[in-house]
Amino acid sequence: MRKSGSALILVLWVIGLLSMIVVSFAFDAHLEGKLISSSRRRMKANYYALSGFELAKSFLDHSREITGDETDQEKEEDQRYEQAISLHFGRTVQLSHDFTEADGETVVGTVTVDIEPIESLRNVNKLTEEDWERIFERVMGLPETYWPDLIDSFFDWTDEDDTERENGAETEDYYETLPKPYAAANAPLDSVRELRLIKGFDEAILTGGIYDPDRTGQSNLVISNGVQRLLTVYGEGKVNINALPAGQDGYDILMTLPGVEDELTALAILEEREEGGNLNASDENDFRAFRSAEDAHERLKNIVDDEEFFNFISTGSEIFRITCIGSIESMGRVSKRISAIVYATDDIWRILRWDEEAR
Repeated sequence: MRKSGSALILVLWVIGLLSMIVVSFAFDAHLEGKLISSSRRRMKANYYALSGFELAKSFLDHSREITGDETDQEKEEDQRYEQAISLHFGRTVQLSHDFTEADGETVVGTVTVDIEPIESLRNVNKLTEEDWERIFERVMGLPETYWPDLIDSFFDWTDEDDTERENGAETEDYYETLPKPYAAANAPLDSVRELRLIKGFDEAILTGGIYDPDRTGQSNLVISNGVQRLLTVYGEGKVNINALPAGQDGYDILMTLPGVEDELTALAILEEREEGGNLNASDENDFRAFRSAEDAHERLKNIVDDEEFFNFISTGSEIFRITCIGSIESMGRVSKRISAIVYATDDIWRILRWDEEAR
């Protein structure tokens, strides 16, 4: 009996161990299945996001094929016309596309695409001393006593030599003496945020706040609007007047240009863009943008009396920020965001910057 009882206990132990092993294998298989499923869904979201760039390229290519002078029938037959004409004149558009099962009805994923012209901003690497002075005076209201230090320090950072300007800063005399020393770039800025490395360019200069260039905590100068929102590192230096945002940012960008000294002038320019080009528009879809540099000159010459202004503006864009988000909603939302700066013309599609983010 004792031997039978021992054998029974041993069998029960073996069965228990085998059960634990089976449960462990089953759990591992279940976990691996979920991981594989999650990995597949993330991969799909990634491909959906990547497909958005092909969608963007298609619309950008089409935008260069149209002129805005198409007949009503041509506009009605062209399902892409509304977005394409906006792109043609350099405005921001949003696109979307659903991915479906074989039945064509069940949506399994979505991609949304934002196409935003970059050339509605000022290229910081193309700014002259006069440009900086207009920014400090008209946009920021910065007292003139601060201008020389900021301007000279900016050009010391971006020029190729190590010769210090009268109010500037170079590696040996300033940047190497900091608690965490570094060297001046002596090259154009790679990003707008790089301004923070330049002597005097406190965070308040970029985004607003209390300006304290020496970090003493004693300054009480408050800057309500910084310059970061107005600047880019892309483009040839001209502002796409059709892509300018309505509102304060659009006014401020215009006031960095010669001949636009106040918000009233800036407002008149934007109103002419929105209304003056097509006062007899039959419906809200009729486009009122400036169709060319010549059109802009003809319609704005009585608003801006400084001819230099027209050397600073354009009516189209070749550089865009394209942001694509691929999403899968089933079994919990999985998405992939890809953003890129692209240079797009008839012959060239060049990616200048690429950034990915899983969400």
